Amino acid sequence: MPGISVIILGKFSEASRTFRDALLPDFDGIYIFLDPTAALNDLPFVIKGTTAPPSVTDDSTTGTDTDTDHTIHKPSPPKAIVVASPVYDDAFLESARQILLANDAHVPFLKPDWDNNNAAAASDAPATTTTTTTTTAAAAAAAAVPDPQAVKHAAERATKALKKLHEEGKLDGDDDGVYPY
Repeated sequence: MPGISVIILGKFSEASRTFRDALLPDFDGIYIFLDPTAALNDLPFVIKGTTAPPSVTDDSTTGTDTDTDHTIHKPSPPKAIVVASPVYDDAFLESARQILLANDAHVPFLKPDWDNNNAAAASDAPATTTTTTTTTAAAAAAAAVPDPQAVKHAAERATKALKKLHEEGKLDGDDDGVYPY
C-alpha cells in the first residue's frame, strides 16, 4: 500500500529520487518537480489529480506508481508539498500558495529551515575560515549537487515533520500553512 501522497520540489533528478525514496513507506513522492516555473504551471493539474500536467517529463514524475505486489494504482491527490531545494524561494512559495488558493486547494508546504540546518551541517563539516550569510549559503547549496547522505538526512527531517502534521490533522485538506523541517 502506498504512503500518503506528496509533491517534491527539487533541482537535481538523482537527489530528488533519493529524497523520495527516503520518505517511503510513510509518504509517497507522487510528483517531483525540478523547475520552479514548471511547478507553478503544473500545480493546478497535479493538485486536482485529474490529468497529467502538460510539462511533465520522465524526470519530473518519478513518483512510485506500483504497490509491492506490482499492482498499478492511481495516486491520491497530494496532501503536502515538500521543498527539497533552495531554488524554491519565498517568492515561489507565495506564488504557489496563491495558485492553490485560486484552485480551492489547501495543501501545506514544508521547507527546510536553512538557518538551523546549515548550522547543523556546518558542525559536521571540517572547520573553515570562510564566513557566509544564510542567503549566500542557500545560493551555494542551490548550485551544488547535494551529497546523498545529506539528502537522506533532510528526508528524515521532512518525514518527521510530515508525520507530526498528519497526527495533527493538517494533511486533511484544510491547512495551507508553511512549516519548517
